[in-house]
Amino acid sequence: MLLNASIVLRILDYTLLVLTVYPLVSFVNSLSIQRKKIYNKAAFLVMITTFVLIFALRFIRRMDMHSLTPLMYVSYMLAFALVITILITNRKYCKSHGMADGLKRFYIGAGCLLAGGVTDILIYTFFGKSKSGNGTFLRLGLLVFIVVMFLQIISWLTEERRQTKRDRFVNNLLQYAMSSDSSDLTIRQMLEYLGKELNADRAYIYEARSDGVFQNTYEWYAEHVTPLTDKQKCLPYDEVVNVWYDEFKRSGQMIIYNIEAHKDINAVMYNTLRSEE
Repeated sequence: MLLNASIVLRILDYTLLVLTVYPLVSFVNSLSIQRKKIYNKAAFLVMITTFVLIFALRFIRRMDMHSLTPLMYVSYMLAFALVITILITNRKYCKSHGMADGLKRFYIGAGCLLAGGVTDILIYTFFGKSKSGNGTFLRLGLLVFIVVMFLQIISWLTEERRQTKRDRFVNNLLQYAMSSDSSDLTIRQMLEYLGKELNADRAYIYEARSDGVFQNTYEWYAEHVTPLTDKQKCLPYDEVVNVWYDEFKRSGQMIIYNIEAHKDINAVMYNTLRSEE
């Protein structure tokens, strides 16, 4: 009984990684944009064929598990070939449609997994039976891959929550926009929503004039602050608006956490915004 248990454990130790072929390829396929089913079917066929051959050769032909290692390596190589095909196809598709594939972390994890598999193959090729622990580096690579993809999934879930909040924000804003027949009142209601949603004291709309000055045409302000439409009627383009444009083009946002930090950097911006307090 102990012998049988030992044999079973040895077989599982050698064949466990074979069972990861289908989940791995299916997972990579799920990350792609097109998600072709043919890749999943091919991976399942490779996994089942390899698994059946290993058991048949072990129990029918009485072959030692170590001598079946090349067969398992073939299945790994076929799995890597499928993964590479999926990635190349997906990258070409994203590039042709001007999209980012968003698989930077995946490439890191997959690189570690591939490096582990190649290392084990080289060890087996040059050392063979004289070297124990076949599959050790592949297992380590698989562990790194799982950890990296776990972090990637957390990142995706976080981004999905942000996207949901953005969608809610935009939907509510559109409701404000369609709640009035007057365009002027609609703009004021949208400004009010933006100000309250962002916990701001004031919200403005500045319009560019033909002389290059930006004029304050709409303002919303919270109950505890005073209006500044008359006091802060215009903004100069030079050293204020152009700075905001440049920063927005560079990072996609313009945030001033502390106006005092700009006192010696940009006097015009400092004096302009300081006058609002």
